[in-house]
Amino acid sequence: MAFLRTFLIAFASIALSDSGFAKGTVIAGSFESQALGVSKAYRAYLPDGYAESTIRYPVIYLLHGWGVTEDTWADTLDLPGVADGLDLQAIVVMPDGDRSLYVNAVSGTDYDTCIEDQKPEKNKSEKREEFCVRTPRYEDYVVIDLVGYIDSNYRTVASSEGRALSGDSSGG
Repeated sequence: MAFLRTFLIAFASIALSDSGFAKGTVIAGSFESQALGVSKAYRAYLPDGYAESTIRYPVIYLLHGWGVTEDTWADTLDLPGVADGLDLQAIVVMPDGDRSLYVNAVSGTDYDTCIEDQKPEKNKSEKREEFCVRTPRYEDYVVIDLVGYIDSNYRTVASSEGRALSGDSSGG
């Protein structure tokens, strides 16, 4: 994690020091995940010119670590500044992965109990409605639901050759 953070900060400082770089856009969205049985949030970086172009872009999926959210990449680590500094011509998707390790759970979950549990130590970074799921199948959520949603709603290179996956800490 320290290496990745240092890498991103170094590139962000380069990107922010030169105002001549094009600027991509970070958007927030959500979609219904069949695998989780709830709506899940994501952030996406769209490269400069995306709205005006007709080309298809490769997609990089970035999975966050334990105890943070999909907002960390864009807000704390300045992914937009880094991507702009590199003139990245790709869509970067940052999904909400809760504290899942992005794997399908062997046992189920009690959604109603999770919603009612107000213990602050359970998850300090998200509201219960954003954290609790009906079926904890996070691998299916990323591999099937998220990829399918992104490919259907954005101009992507919709094949394995057009996708990359990376992450930090428990998302890595």
